[in-house]
Amino acid sequence: MSPTLQSWAQVLSLGAIIVGALLYQTHYIDKVIEGLRNEINARFSTVDERFKSMEERFAGLRAELKAEIAGLRAELKAEIAGLRAEMEQRFDNLDTRLDRIEHPVVRG
Repeated sequence: MSPTLQSWAQVLSLGAIIVGALLYQTHYIDKVIEGLRNEINARFSTVDERFKSMEERFAGLRAELKAEIAGLRAELKAEIAGLRAEMEQRFDNLDTRLDRIEHPVVRG
């Protein structure tokens, strides 16, 4: 084998080694990236579950708050109705007293 041919054979052999190393590194990097992808997906799944849990809690709290507000509104309406009735009664009493003052009964 001529020295030139031998040099080219060495270059090709070295090239094959480099290509093999690059292919191995590429395969290794792909595996690392796949592992990271799986880990990230697992973490996002956990976060999604937490958000779903929080949404359910907020929905429950929202329902409780709506029920409480409805109860408070009913109590407030009842209280206002009671105050109105009491005010009407007091105004009626005041009208009666004013009528007595304006038109006294004369006893004789």
